[in-house]
Amino acid sequence: MILRRVTEHVKAQNWTAVALDFVIVVVGVFIGIQVSNWNDARLEASLEQDFLANIIVDLKADARDLQAGINLADVNIRAASYALDRAGLEPAATVGLAVEGAIVPGMRFDVPRPAEVSAEDRRRLRSLAVVRYHAVQSSTAFDTLMSTGRLDLIRDDELLARLQAYRAQWRDIETSQNTTFRPFRDQTIFVGQKQGLSPFIEMPEEEFVGLVRDTPELAGALRTMMEYGVLHRQQLYTARQTTLALLRSLGAEERP
Repeated sequence: MILRRVTEHVKAQNWTAVALDFVIVVVGVFIGIQVSNWNDARLEASLEQDFLANIIVDLKADARDLQAGINLADVNIRAASYALDRAGLEPAATVGLAVEGAIVPGMRFDVPRPAEVSAEDRRRLRSLAVVRYHAVQSSTAFDTLMSTGRLDLIRDDELLARLQAYRAQWRDIETSQNTTFRPFRDQTIFVGQKQGLSPFIEMPEEEFVGLVRDTPELAGALRTMMEYGVLHRQQLYTARQTTLALLRSLGAEERP
């Protein structure tokens, strides 16, 4: 229709009308492009909000999983420390790292002093000292962004950098768990098996403490598990603080 009008105006040499038709076409095309851009921007913003909402879900799951690991590490440390103390083998007061930044930030960490445990737990000292929980990140949302090449959906560059650093922090945790903490746990379980101990065995406190006192290999394995438990706990605690900070920046609070 517009083309027919332009043709008629050209034939009639009505150049003012031709110019007006041209302006109408240009304005129409411009508005069409702008509407398309606005729609695209709205879609991108909606996708960003959806991904951020899913990232918040993952972060809350991480916070819970990390807290579970911290709680069980506390149990492990307390049980091992108690058994070593009752066996007359004074537990270490601190655990130090030769290189700052290896496994966890910092150099030295305090080991909780031996504390009383319940009568029920005194029959499960072996289990409480060696059964570990290794945290696993919930990273579905962020991994999806990475695999689809849509990291650009997160328009806040600082937030994106923090999420990338957080993913790297979790890779460090997974590496430490797979190459350090699990092997030591497995070795401790093996040492106990040579003494007839299963990971979940229940036995009188005096019997287990006597084995620890009279079996240097068992005592050494238990001490090693406790000391690396301190490092594991600190690594999980540091990661959880990062998790909570990210949740706060996204306007989603989680209990400390």
